[in-house]
Amino acid sequence: MHLIETINNELEIDNKKIKWISMLDNPQFFEGLVYNLSEKVDFEKLSISSKIQLREYGSTVSKELDRFHNSCSGTSICFKSDAPVLYIQCKMKRVYSNAKLTLWGSSGLDVYEYNDTTFKWRHRTVFSHAEGKRMFLESISNNGKITRIFLPNYNTIEDLLFGIDRKCSLTPASFLHKKPIIVYGNSVTQGASASRSGNSYPNIVSRMMNRSIINLSISSCCKGNEGLAEQIGSLNCFAIVIDYQRNAYDLREFRKNFDRFIGVIRKWHNNTPIIFLKTFNFNNWKAYESYDKYIEVTYNRLRKEGNNSVFLINTMDLFEESDYEYLAVDGCHCNDIVFFRIAKEICSILDNLSI
Repeated sequence: MHLIETINNELEIDNKKIKWISMLDNPQFFEGLVYNLSEKVDFEKLSISSKIQLREYGSTVSKELDRFHNSCSGTSICFKSDAPVLYIQCKMKRVYSNAKLTLWGSSGLDVYEYNDTTFKWRHRTVFSHAEGKRMFLESISNNGKITRIFLPNYNTIEDLLFGIDRKCSLTPASFLHKKPIIVYGNSVTQGASASRSGNSYPNIVSRMMNRSIINLSISSCCKGNEGLAEQIGSLNCFAIVIDYQRNAYDLREFRKNFDRFIGVIRKWHNNTPIIFLKTFNFNNWKAYESYDKYIEVTYNRLRKEGNNSVFLINTMDLFEESDYEYLAVDGCHCNDIVFFRIAKEICSILDNLSI
């Protein structure tokens, strides 16, 4: 990795002229964008009405909203090239990693290739900028296989150039199922504290199921507001995963918002699978027990009403209590093992559905 001072579309490598492609001007390479109809990539997650409603919750929510409303979490680039080497120039919005995350976890470009024998994605490498620096140049070898790069969970890419030999080509190579999975949650669902970008549980689900993920999660901003419910409702999707009680600081507010939130979504997605996640606190912190109980009550009520497309995952039940001290950095921001187990459980539910 080389630090650079500017993004240069005329940069030569080893005295060779390189064909530089502005990836942000080519949205056809990207998976997981909420707004993908324009000619330029937009990482914006929320509608205007959603952001207006969220700012009513005060300065903490507004601060995190300003930082992460256009984070790249859930997005990836999928391509194929006959170039032996791919060069990448990248400019990031933020220059430092986030608390509770490694730099690769918050700002990593996480590279996978598709094995057409096993039909699975294999991890190759991960890289990011240096602490305190915004731009870098990196190169990766290429063997002609379909390559997928998961983008930063806690950063925003402001400029991105891919460089190849002038005689070679770079083409979009997505073969993912058309309908995405929508994920809505908190800082954990956004990706804290995965060791690298591709290891958040939404991104693991994406690889396991070969589906795009639309990740609407923003740290501290998961309030179940009506504008966000309408936004989820308007999206054509395969399934919805909801993990939002950790950002609800008042039980009465949560009960009111949760019922309304789910009600609005069900109007649009009456038969779409919806998976609720209960909170995991591996230090036995009891703060969210009452919230989880209400989610379980809601789940049972929906089931009794004949809504057989709703599901509930108790994440604490996926582990032995003797393992809890090894599963999170601070009790609730979990590591890759937890993300992997949650992803497997989600995939198990969805794989068993005949949709």
